[in-house]
Amino acid sequence: MSEKNVLNDNVEMLNANLQNIWHASLGVFGKVGEQGQKQFEQLSQSYQEKIEALEKKVDKENLFDNLVEKGLEVEVDTQKSYTSTKEKAQKQWQEKLKQLKAVLSMDEKKAFNTEEMSKKMDDIINMLGLKSSNALVSIEKTTRA
Repeated sequence: MSEKNVLNDNVEMLNANLQNIWHASLGVFGKVGEQGQKQFEQLSQSYQEKIEALEKKVDKENLFDNLVEKGLEVEVDTQKSYTSTKEKAQKQWQEKLKQLKAVLSMDEKKAFNTEEMSKKMDDIINMLGLKSSNALVSIEKTTRA
Protein backbone atom coordinates (compact mmCIF):
# COMPACT_ATOMS: atom_id res chain seq x y z
CA MET A 1 0.00 0.00 0.00
CA SER A 2 1.45 3.35 -0.97
CA GLU A 3 2.16 6.10 1.51
CA LYS A 4 -0.61 8.19 -0.08
CA ASN A 5 -3.17 5.41 0.43
CA VAL A 6 -2.11 4.98 4.04
CA LEU A 7 -2.44 8.71 4.58
CA ASN A 8 -5.90 8.74 2.95
CA ASP A 9 -6.99 5.81 5.12
CA ASN A 10 -5.72 7.60 8.23
CA VAL A 11 -7.57 10.79 7.24
CA GLU A 12 -10.77 8.82 6.73
CA MET A 13 -10.31 7.14 10.11
CA LEU A 14 -9.65 10.51 11.72
CA ASN A 15 -12.83 11.94 10.19
CA ALA A 16 -14.84 8.98 11.46
CA ASN A 17 -13.35 9.42 14.93
CA LEU A 18 -14.09 13.14 14.91
CA GLN A 19 -17.72 12.36 14.14
CA ASN A 20 -17.77 9.93 17.06
CA ILE A 21 -16.29 12.59 19.31
CA TRP A 22 -18.96 15.06 18.19
CA HIS A 23 -21.67 12.50 18.93
CA ALA A 24 -20.10 11.82 22.34
CA SER A 25 -20.23 15.53 23.20
CA LEU A 26 -23.89 15.64 22.14
CA GLY A 27 -24.47 12.62 24.35
CA VAL A 28 -22.99 14.50 27.31
CA PHE A 29 -25.36 17.39 26.67
CA GLY A 30 -28.31 15.00 26.43
CA LYS A 31 -27.45 13.22 29.69
CA VAL A 32 -27.16 16.51 31.56
CA GLY A 33 -30.55 17.56 30.16
CA GLU A 34 -32.16 14.31 31.23
CA GLN A 35 -30.82 14.66 34.76
CA GLY A 36 -32.14 18.22 35.00
CA GLN A 37 -35.53 17.12 33.70
CA LYS A 38 -35.73 14.29 36.27
CA GLN A 39 -34.88 16.66 39.12
CA PHE A 40 -37.47 19.17 37.90
CA GLU A 41 -40.16 16.47 37.67
CA GLN A 42 -39.36 15.23 41.17
CA LEU A 43 -39.54 18.75 42.52
CA SER A 44 -42.81 19.41 40.72
CA GLN A 45 -44.35 16.20 42.12
CA SER A 46 -43.19 17.08 45.63
CA TYR A 47 -44.78 20.53 45.47
CA GLN A 48 -47.99 19.12 44.02
CA GLU A 49 -48.25 16.72 46.97
CA LYS A 50 -47.62 19.54 49.44
CA ILE A 51 -50.27 21.72 47.82
CA GLU A 52 -52.82 18.91 47.92
CA ALA A 53 -52.11 18.25 51.61
CA LEU A 54 -52.43 21.96 52.39
CA GLU A 55 -55.72 22.29 50.52
CA LYS A 56 -57.25 19.56 52.69
CA LYS A 57 -56.31 21.42 55.87
CA VAL A 58 -57.44 24.89 54.86
CA ASP A 59 -60.94 25.94 55.81
CA LYS A 60 -63.18 27.32 53.07
CA GLU A 61 -63.17 30.97 54.23
CA ASN A 62 -59.40 31.40 53.99
CA LEU A 63 -58.85 29.11 51.02
CA PHE A 64 -58.07 31.79 48.43
CA ASP A 65 -55.74 33.83 50.68
CA ASN A 66 -53.91 30.72 51.83
CA LEU A 67 -53.53 29.48 48.26
CA VAL A 68 -52.11 32.82 47.13
CA GLU A 69 -49.63 32.78 50.02
CA LYS A 70 -48.66 29.19 49.33
CA GLY A 71 -48.39 29.96 45.61
CA LEU A 72 -45.89 32.71 46.36
CA GLU A 73 -43.86 30.32 48.51
CA VAL A 74 -43.93 27.66 45.80
CA GLU A 75 -42.87 30.20 43.19
CA VAL A 76 -39.89 31.36 45.27
CA ASP A 77 -38.86 27.78 46.10
CA THR A 78 -39.20 26.72 42.46
CA GLN A 79 -37.09 29.63 41.27
CA LYS A 80 -34.39 28.78 43.82
CA SER A 81 -34.47 25.10 42.88
CA TYR A 82 -34.43 25.91 39.17
CA THR A 83 -31.43 28.19 39.60
CA SER A 84 -29.62 25.60 41.70
CA THR A 85 -30.38 22.79 39.24
CA LYS A 86 -29.35 24.95 36.30
CA GLU A 87 -26.05 25.85 37.97
CA LYS A 88 -25.37 22.19 38.81
CA ALA A 89 -26.15 21.15 35.23
CA GLN A 90 -23.89 23.86 33.86
CA LYS A 91 -21.07 22.81 36.18
CA GLN A 92 -21.53 19.15 35.19
CA TRP A 93 -21.54 20.12 31.51
CA GLN A 94 -18.38 22.21 31.91
CA GLU A 95 -16.66 19.40 33.82
CA LYS A 96 -17.59 16.82 31.16
CA LEU A 97 -16.31 19.15 28.43
CA LYS A 98 -13.11 19.70 30.39
CA GLN A 99 -12.67 15.93 30.75
CA LEU A 100 -13.45 15.42 27.07
CA LYS A 101 -10.87 18.03 26.06
CA ALA A 102 -8.29 16.39 28.33
CA VAL A 103 -8.99 12.99 26.84
CA LEU A 104 -8.79 14.34 23.31
CA SER A 105 -5.51 16.19 23.76
CA MET A 106 -2.74 14.46 21.84
CA ASP A 107 0.38 15.70 20.16
CA GLU A 108 0.77 15.90 16.37
CA LYS A 109 3.09 12.88 16.18
CA LYS A 110 0.34 10.67 17.59
CA ALA A 111 -2.44 12.17 15.46
CA PHE A 112 -2.49 9.27 13.00
CA ASN A 113 -1.64 6.54 15.49
CA THR A 114 -4.75 4.37 15.52
CA GLU A 115 -3.78 2.65 18.77
CA GLU A 116 -3.50 6.05 20.48
CA MET A 117 -6.82 7.15 18.97
CA SER A 118 -8.41 3.87 20.07
CA LYS A 119 -7.21 4.48 23.62
CA LYS A 120 -8.56 8.05 23.50
CA MET A 121 -11.97 6.84 22.26
CA ASP A 122 -12.05 4.16 24.98
CA ASP A 123 -11.27 6.88 27.54
CA ILE A 124 -14.18 8.96 26.20
CA ILE A 125 -16.52 5.98 26.24
CA ASN A 126 -15.48 5.11 29.80
CA MET A 127 -15.84 8.74 30.89
CA LEU A 128 -19.41 8.76 29.56
CA GLY A 129 -20.17 5.47 31.28
CA LEU A 130 -20.81 3.63 28.03
CA LYS A 131 -19.58 0.20 27.00
CA SER A 132 -16.34 0.12 24.96
CA SER A 133 -16.70 -1.34 21.50
CA ASN A 134 -13.02 -1.21 20.53
CA ALA A 135 -14.18 0.09 17.14
CA LEU A 136 -10.82 1.65 16.30
CA VAL A 137 -8.95 -1.57 17.04
CA SER A 138 -11.26 -3.37 14.59
CA ILE A 139 -10.73 -0.66 11.99
CA GLU A 140 -6.98 -0.82 12.48
CA LYS A 141 -6.92 -4.60 12.06
CA THR A 142 -8.93 -4.41 8.84
CA THR A 143 -6.73 -1.67 7.39
CA ARG A 144 -3.59 -3.69 8.12
CA ALA A 145 -4.95 -6.84 6.45
